[in-house]
Amino acid sequence: MKWRIIVGLLIFVMGSACDPYQKGMDMIERGEYEEAADYFYQQSIKHPDDSRVFNQLGYCYSKLKLNDQAAREYAKAVKLNPDYFQARLNLGTALLMRFEITGAQRHLEKALELNPKSEAAHVNLAWTHYHILEFDKAREHINKAIELSGGKRSYADVIKAIEEREERFGDLGKKVEATGNESRDESEDKPK
Repeated sequence: MKWRIIVGLLIFVMGSACDPYQKGMDMIERGEYEEAADYFYQQSIKHPDDSRVFNQLGYCYSKLKLNDQAAREYAKAVKLNPDYFQARLNLGTALLMRFEITGAQRHLEKALELNPKSEAAHVNLAWTHYHILEFDKAREHINKAIELSGGKRSYADVIKAIEEREERFGDLGKKVEATGNESRDESEDKPK
């Protein structure tokens, strides 16, 4: 019985040591983002079809506050695997950080299609709606995030920001939301 445990442990340890993806993940876990970025960059050359490598390279760049490079790598991951939830979420978030709201919204909505229970996607979509003065939709997403957290998070800072912005731009926000709904209604009538 003991030998099975030892063999299992050896297989686990050897498997982790031999997996080139795992080596980079270990660097990330230790907070070695520059080293991990260099490592995943090398892996991206060796494995140009591995969306995980590009996603992790983007993650390293985002931890290093290199948002343009992060967005570029996340976009490569999404291009390789359009249904890769984490890459979609990361790309949407990176675009939000760059205030590319339309692109952020598109990728975050797709991420939400892939994983409707993503608290992070709802929070970031709330921020996109905040930026384009769609306050009802922002509240809808933040309330869904609160629900998904099981009430463990209140997102009071987000709610406060939405309320303050709505107080400042309230009437304009209502016009934007009304115009957005009219545009959607018109586009639904057009033949595809």
